Amino acid sequence: MVLPYPYPDELLLSRLIRYLRLSGEQPSSFCLRTFNSRRVSLHPFLTGGISPIASMTNEDPDTILYTQTLAPLFLFFLPKYRNKILTSLLSNKGINIFKGKPLPTFSHRGSRILKWCSICAKENIYDYGVSYWHRTHQIPGLTSCYKHNIKLSFIKLLSRKQLIDKLLPIPNDEITYSSTLDFRLSSFCYELLSNLKNKESNINLVLLYKSRLDELGFVTKNGHLRTSKMMSEFESSFKYFPDGNKAPTNEEYDHSQYIFSSFSNNCYLHPLRYLLQSNSVFQHLLLSHWLFDDAKHLLQYDFPIKNNKHVHKSKESDYKIKQHYLTLLKSGSSLSEVHRQTGKSKNYLKTLALNNGITINSKPHFINKELHHRIVKLAKLNIHRHRIAEQCGISSGAVEQIISSEKGLASWRKQCRFESRRRCHRVCIIRYRQKYPLTIRKEIKKNCYASFMWLYKHDHQWLECNLPPPTKVKKNNRSKA
Repeated sequence: MVLPYPYPDELLLSRLIRYLRLSGEQPSSFCLRTFNSRRVSLHPFLTGGISPIASMTNEDPDTILYTQTLAPLFLFFLPKYRNKILTSLLSNKGINIFKGKPLPTFSHRGSRILKWCSICAKENIYDYGVSYWHRTHQIPGLTSCYKHNIKLSFIKLLSRKQLIDKLLPIPNDEITYSSTLDFRLSSFCYELLSNLKNKESNINLVLLYKSRLDELGFVTKNGHLRTSKMMSEFESSFKYFPDGNKAPTNEEYDHSQYIFSSFSNNCYLHPLRYLLQSNSVFQHLLLSHWLFDDAKHLLQYDFPIKNNKHVHKSKESDYKIKQHYLTLLKSGSSLSEVHRQTGKSKNYLKTLALNNGITINSKPHFINKELHHRIVKLAKLNIHRHRIAEQCGISSGAVEQIISSEKGLASWRKQCRFESRRRCHRVCIIRYRQKYPLTIRKEIKKNCYASFMWLYKHDHQWLECNLPPPTKVKKNNRSKA
């Protein structure tokens, strides 16, 4: 099978429609031969089953994916779904992209749409003898032609009828010019889609947006986003979007207006967080066009090198202040006196002294080396910290600080508690089996539920070895009348 040669910016679905029109083959037989199923629904701009099509036409599947579908835009703006998009489109399971709501369905009242420009259709018929579907026109939310500055016409696609041999754009004489903002946005989308041909993109969108916003003065010195200022300027730039002052006349304009209004209404708390959580490519295109105004500037953006001298200075000053605290503690001053001089809390100073092996002087109680060793010894015996505090006459907080200052002691006590709990649950199961030797697993789980579930989660191998063997299911062979 040989598909017609792709025209500039042609959609894969358009090539399949032209093949059916030239060959005369029925869509059902083509789907059965290519996808092994007659009931195949092909998405207009995220067409699945690329690998089966490429194997029958001896073409490169990556070339088809990156030049004849809108996959490059989704891979660029939604990197967290990259693997799912690639595997779904290359395999014969394109519908998996929309399962679990990773991507919107792009439907309008239960039907998908295809868009075209009347002047583009006339020029295609004059140049190639046939009109075809342009890939850039199908970007969700786009309402203007990137070449002629006129509104796009649209047609609804009923379910499971996307592959029709006569479904090609038809020129019409009704032409309505679009606004300058719509035309500039469509030109930006075309330029960006034309340059997204690399299989791998190392651009970090979060860092890209933050750096550009910082360059435009929307980020404070502390790294916080000036949300109100940013959103006010963003909304003023898209004040008459879409279609200028005129009311929208079809569903696509309603859809683009809805996307813009939902973006502007939900971004006042944290615009970047909302944008990265939403799966709307058109919202990314709106923000990218507002920030960069040029697709090449977006793709070739040089991240500004920040001066990190103040960071090193702050680290050096913190180290000097910490050394000053240690000097005061080593001089023999009491904890209260150091607290009054530095303004730091007593818990912080006490932890700092214990981590650096400094003996501190405290007026209420003096923890000498002997008491310290005694607390560590009792802690290694896995005695509760409240009991240790009662025996030593100090607070439980001081005991906790001494335990945390000893390397590996806290993890050792945690392991001891785990072993003690496991031993108790094991004994519970063993005693129940000794008391009821003919019991089954279901009864053990019912009467020793807490021990059974704990061992099932933390000691599954021992539980399987010490439970009675599972009983086989007995079939009830009923006599048939």
